[in-house]
Amino acid sequence: MKTLRNLAITLNIGQEILVGQNDTKAKITKIEYHPKSGDVMINTTRGPR
Repeated sequence: MKTLRNLAITLNIGQEILVGQNDTKAKITKIEYHPKSGDVMINTTRGPR
């Protein structure tokens, strides 16, 4: 198995994604990036992810 070096994901505000154990649809409402920690926060109509 190789170590993953890069990962590119394109997400758009208003895009529908599947969340939770039951794959419930949710719309992305806000995307925040925190450069110090490298965290990406995604707010959806079903709560933060």
